[in-house]
Amino acid sequence: MPSPLASIVIPAHNESAAIDGLLTCLTAEAAGTWEIVVVCNACSDDTAQKARTYTDVVVVETSTPGKLNALNLGDRHVRHFPRVYVDADAVVSNAALRHLVSALDDPLLAAVGSPRLTVDTGGCSRWIQIYFSVWRRLRYAQEAIGSGVYGLSKAARSRFDEFPDGASADQLIYRLFTAEERRITEPGFTYRAPRSIGSLIRTRARMFALNAELERLVELPSSPSVGWRAQGLEDLLRLGPRMVLRVGVFVGIQLVIRGYGRRLAAKSEIPWNQDRTSRET
Repeated sequence: MPSPLASIVIPAHNESAAIDGLLTCLTAEAAGTWEIVVVCNACSDDTAQKARTYTDVVVVETSTPGKLNALNLGDRHVRHFPRVYVDADAVVSNAALRHLVSALDDPLLAAVGSPRLTVDTGGCSRWIQIYFSVWRRLRYAQEAIGSGVYGLSKAARSRFDEFPDGASADQLIYRLFTAEERRITEPGFTYRAPRSIGSLIRTRARMFALNAELERLVELPSSPSVGWRAQGLEDLLRLGPRMVLRVGVFVGIQLVIRGYGRRLAAKSEIPWNQDRTSRET
């Protein structure tokens, strides 16, 4: 049997409602196309049992919570490059992963890539829809790498040792690579937005706190395009007067997120704050 096109690491914490959809899609490819490892971290549901029903999937269980630990465990159980990291609730096709892998399939090229991100706001509150109607117009959102599905070439993965515990993996991946080293591929993948404003604030505030922790733990190259704050004002002004009310809502929500995020960052341990609303049927 030929070597897999790529290794896929899937961190999963209580993802019983989502894991079947992702694994059914991935295993629909010919056997051996992907090397797939699901890392169930501190699960209290049947995520691991469901994942084990797929013959082409290796399941690793750990009692230690946290996505970063899960990613590091997954790395120890896979052998191939490019290496793709996929959140268990991501909606991504095999075609999207094939195009991503093709863009990274050069062991000498230090490149990171992601299928183009689409945000699904179906069933979300009006506030969520307004928020993402602005967010998706920001340059940071349009060049998003590391927001649920991303891949690394062998040379790119050698740029760092392990994912730093307690920090943001997504922001690490974004910050370690220049714009010239990033690849956005088509077709894209879908991220399901939180359905309630409370869940959005909690999950994004946690992300803010993890980003702050990353800055404290890891010396990273400066990047003028990190986050909505760096380019945000210029992008928001470009939207024009017809978007002024939506921009006002967006900025207001961002300020609440930042305030809550600072409080979380001050804690000895950043709480999980996993969104469950987007997984509800």
